[in-house]
Amino acid sequence: MERVSIATPEYIESGHYYEDARDWYNTRYILPINERTQYIIFSAISLFLLAVMLFNITLLFPTETKVPFFSKVDNFAKQYSVITPLGDPGLTVNQSIAKYLISRYIKAREEYYPSNADIEKKFYFVHQNSSAPLFKVYQEHMSTSDPDSPLLKYQLTSTRTIEILNIIFDENPQHPETMVVTFRATVNTNQVKETTNWQATLSFNLSDPVVSLYNNVPFEFTVTNYEVQKI
Repeated sequence: MERVSIATPEYIESGHYYEDARDWYNTRYILPINERTQYIIFSAISLFLLAVMLFNITLLFPTETKVPFFSKVDNFAKQYSVITPLGDPGLTVNQSIAKYLISRYIKAREEYYPSNADIEKKFYFVHQNSSAPLFKVYQEHMSTSDPDSPLLKYQLTSTRTIEILNIIFDENPQHPETMVVTFRATVNTNQVKETTNWQATLSFNLSDPVVSLYNNVPFEFTVTNYEVQKI
């Protein structure tokens, strides 16, 4: 302070002593608190803006790619839209789609419920996703002229459910064409259950969903060969 050299009595009587003391107190104790508070507020706002910016950046660069695909059907009255996420860690997009469709195909062929609506629905699914020769074999198997037909074996007293246990793809992850599937079949007859394990080997044609999407062409999935044996 410039007035320190003034005699103390005169300095006090002039009133500048109290003004300088107040200024010194503010400079010493009040201003640092105000500056610290401003720094904290500024830092909090900066961190918030940084978090918002990082969030927006993650939206621009998604960590996973969602590839929709649409299958072709002949009768829209028997189909309805269902959105099912198919992402499976460790599998390519095509493998995930093939796994989903093959699992549905096996269940449609192998499961049995004594319901005309359910039998018709599964029959239609196999028809839509099988080659003509393969569907003819399935059609003959479902006929009551075949003694192994599920219509004769299970009739109205039994059900047969399928649980997929394991799936092995071929060595082409981007364009899979063959698959070996192990599944468990459980036949329930009057509350008595019989469980057996089976292995199915399938060959199929699968469109590339990305190509189908960007070229606006129908996605196709067709099973061309189906062999099943008890293990």
